[in-house]
Amino acid sequence: MSIRRTLLIGIIVIAAAIRLWRLGSIPPALSWDEAAIGYNAWSVLQTGNDEWGEPFPLLFRSFDDYKLPGLIYSVALSEAVFGLTAFAVRLPTALFGVGIVVIGYMLAGKLLSYQTNRTNETYTAQYTALFAAFLLAVSPWLISFSRQAFESLASLFFVMLGVYGLTCFERQPRFILFSAVAFAASLYFYYAARVVVPVILLIFIIVYWKHLWKRRHLAVLAAVLGIIIIAPLIPAVLSVGGFSRISQVVVTNEPEYIERMTAYTNGIVDHDNAWWTRIVYNRRFALVETVAYNYLQNISPVFLFINGTEPHGLLYLWELPLLFLGLYALFRLNGSTKWILFAWLLAAPLAGALTKDQPNALRTLIGAPAFVMVSALGVREGLGMLGKLGWLGKLGKLGSLGGLGMFGILVTVFAVRFFFLYFDLVPRTRPMDFGDGYPQMAKYAQSAEDDYDTIWVSGYYWRPYIHVLFHQQINPSVYQESGSPGRLGKYRFGGASWDPEGPFLDSAALNELVEGKTLFILSGHDYRSQLNEEAPFSYAEPIDGIYAKEVFWAVVL
Repeated sequence: MSIRRTLLIGIIVIAAAIRLWRLGSIPPALSWDEAAIGYNAWSVLQTGNDEWGEPFPLLFRSFDDYKLPGLIYSVALSEAVFGLTAFAVRLPTALFGVGIVVIGYMLAGKLLSYQTNRTNETYTAQYTALFAAFLLAVSPWLISFSRQAFESLASLFFVMLGVYGLTCFERQPRFILFSAVAFAASLYFYYAARVVVPVILLIFIIVYWKHLWKRRHLAVLAAVLGIIIIAPLIPAVLSVGGFSRISQVVVTNEPEYIERMTAYTNGIVDHDNAWWTRIVYNRRFALVETVAYNYLQNISPVFLFINGTEPHGLLYLWELPLLFLGLYALFRLNGSTKWILFAWLLAAPLAGALTKDQPNALRTLIGAPAFVMVSALGVREGLGMLGKLGWLGKLGKLGSLGGLGMFGILVTVFAVRFFFLYFDLVPRTRPMDFGDGYPQMAKYAQSAEDDYDTIWVSGYYWRPYIHVLFHQQINPSVYQESGSPGRLGKYRFGGASWDPEGPFLDSAALNELVEGKTLFILSGHDYRSQLNEEAPFSYAEPIDGIYAKEVFWAVVL
């Protein structure tokens, strides 16, 4: 076995270990989206219907956020083997994460062609793809989203397959059919692909126009194949639910956009609707400025290198100079595949720029491999430069490999630091962000069912009903027949703090809700700020998570 193959296998093993180790327990609990994905997958697996009774949907209503179907059906396959568990919910995303490393290795070999516009240059090009794979394996950005059930990461896997097919087209034209299938599949997983994939395809068409025209029968067949695959999804996307999802996140709902638009409107009115004000204070500028601002937020150094994952940057700090060096090297590459990488790199932030709540590492995750490719190219360029200096130049290939090894040690040190932050610090300092306490709440309520006529569960942070359904493994047929997000048997559920239905209880509402012997399981916020001073509790017991304390309180009047 060659050294490169041995190293690649080692990198894949590392990637798998990072993504699979204690997958069901770190992060410490399922978020409400993960619980919804897991329970809807289980519901389809058991009954053929989602939680709302819709048979085999292509758009899952869930919390009225209308989730795309790809990951949910993937989780259903996992649950068929491992049951309704946190591990089963997260396993498909983790496996997609490992697959991204493998595809990244093959893709780097295609995208980062090591022919340059200069002559007589020596590079350790055969190791560039390996280093790109290693960076993907230890990327903070990818690790953070590989260990939870995120549609964005699953979509990215198929986008990378599609890009790989495009890079093979020139020598193996039939790969364009493979690309069509992969890109179409990516649209079943996450919305960002709708923005980025068309840009990549547009640049590909422009750059490879002559080749496409010669193989136009294949190009047309690929287009038809892609349309056939996405055709079942189109009615769902164009439905009320599909547009509802878009309206929830579109940039025109961004507060900064609304403020700018209002200011420009006032500017026109303040100047008596003078003709020139419709140019200077044109409200369209508000949209352009907000989109540009959001775009720049998603590529800001602070977000990328310092706090993108909150305890850490999306990229390692040492990648900052390598990105500039890699971009410089990318311009010098021969071949047309480099323009695909440029398009990918520039289009990725658009998914965030066109939506609110920015910067957003999830919506721009589709660009993570592009940044890694450029970083890997920067390493190769740097080693090539060092190889020409003094004694390093005399060592030739051996000197370059030695430099690469030393750099690999530096990367490993930074990676290990991130692992400690992610696996040790984050669960202890941000447990509520990952749903800690919700499994314990569901189990506590289940153990108390026989002692009470009614169990009222408060929300505030997230809607609690989905956690009860998941962690108590409620029969989907029973829930579909007689349950709802607000009621199931003797349970009554509150909403979330941002829910239009309202999560809070006051003393008057509390008295109205008492039906026979009632147990109230209140969020820590509701217990402390709403009820503790108003209601005469005869009994109160905290419900703790693994790390978080007093996430809920079990109280009796």
